Amino acid sequence: MIESVNEKYAAIGVCPHGNFLGKCPACAKETAAPGRRELLDIVETRDHERTTAALENAASGWLRLERRDGPAALEESMDWYESNNHRINIYDAIGSDSEEWSHEDKTGRHSEHLLALKKLEICLKQLAVSERPHESAQKLAEFAISSFPAHVRETAIDSLSRLGPAGASGIEAIMADAEAPARSRLRAATSGLRFGTASAAFKGQCESLLGGMTSLSGYQELSSAIELAGLVGGEAGRAALAAIQEVAIDLPQEQRRFIERDIYSTRLAVEPDSKEKIVHDLGGRAFDVDGILFGSLAETTDFADFIGKNQDKLKAVAVALKRTNEAFGAEPILFVDIIPDSMAAQANEGWTQNSIHLSRSLLEHPRISIKTSTQGAIHEACERWESKGFVDAEMERDYLQLMGDKYAGSQLDKFRLKNRFDTPNARAGHPWDGTREYVAEAGSVLLAEPEIGARWLGGSEGKECGQALEHVQNKIRQHADRMAQATHQA
Repeated sequence: MIESVNEKYAAIGVCPHGNFLGKCPACAKETAAPGRRELLDIVETRDHERTTAALENAASGWLRLERRDGPAALEESMDWYESNNHRINIYDAIGSDSEEWSHEDKTGRHSEHLLALKKLEICLKQLAVSERPHESAQKLAEFAISSFPAHVRETAIDSLSRLGPAGASGIEAIMADAEAPARSRLRAATSGLRFGTASAAFKGQCESLLGGMTSLSGYQELSSAIELAGLVGGEAGRAALAAIQEVAIDLPQEQRRFIERDIYSTRLAVEPDSKEKIVHDLGGRAFDVDGILFGSLAETTDFADFIGKNQDKLKAVAVALKRTNEAFGAEPILFVDIIPDSMAAQANEGWTQNSIHLSRSLLEHPRISIKTSTQGAIHEACERWESKGFVDAEMERDYLQLMGDKYAGSQLDKFRLKNRFDTPNARAGHPWDGTREYVAEAGSVLLAEPEIGARWLGGSEGKECGQALEHVQNKIRQHADRMAQATHQA
């Protein structure tokens, strides 16, 4: 005997929404963990009033945490977020189950703070696709110069750029504001060039901004200035890189290495004839493969022997990186720092924006194949795009839908690099750590394994995975087209 409406639907294999059982997004949302359901509510509407109301709630929630825990505690969480490469175990944050590799957060405080950050971030991204762009531009401009953390301000700036003409005046105002933080002014310039309606006039404003910033000192500011130098190019870009290299001498050794690595890669892009000098600066520890320079900033006496034994892998990695550079159409990786394994834990590749590092073991271990080395390199190359603002509202929505309430058995797990490695017991990839890892995982499917990507796009892994991967593919193509158009206009 059928005793309820739900049992009646179950008896015929469909849910109350008319979809097959287990295949209904509405049912999945209704039973989702509270934190995830709240985020899904934000990304699934383009209604301007609902989005701005959610943004105000998110801002109020942040301020409540600030009053409860104190500004220092939130700043500590933001530092933790930055030092963990923009990674956040999203399952911890939404109050669901944790992966065994969760970053240590014994008190749960970081997760609570970072969920509040995520709400702000998603609301700001959603305003970029609002049905009322001019009103969105006003709200985004407010947050771009607010007292919220730098990451929130930068997300607002990226969304302002994505509004195109509606946000252009706001971007230019931030660039011109001498009282605004240097990091925000630089972000307005790089974001405008990447996502806005970049013209020759705007590029000229960026050159002026870059040339006028003579007192940069912090690591984040210098890193942002390198990115702008690469996008601007020309004499302004070359002069800026030279000035940054002088300032970087005073940074802590680890950060100086990150800056030098990015300078070398960016200089190879804007000043190709600088390669000989770079090789000299490296003490000859360099190997050029068709425009991709593999080198080592660490002083080692056996680099030539290492190159001789691993040329096949390096050549395959170079081909893969060139494919990735061509796909995105700008800000290429032209320098790869080969680091000793003893430095791998400290040399967080995500802290560099225009270069990557590879540990020696990834290239010389006999059990690691050429395919695995190539997959790892493209994964790292794609990862940096999250911090360049590449992840928009649509990709946030895809991520939230793929992740489910539990990682085990989720659609998100299919993206994990480990599942495509041919090395036994590989533990690579951790897509539960947020959209930064998701971009890296999806990018490696598309660019390191195009044959697998084609099958996914054809539906071999299910509709959800195929659609999500198609969205990433389209974003990459749109970005490349936009950068080509900006170059032509300039």
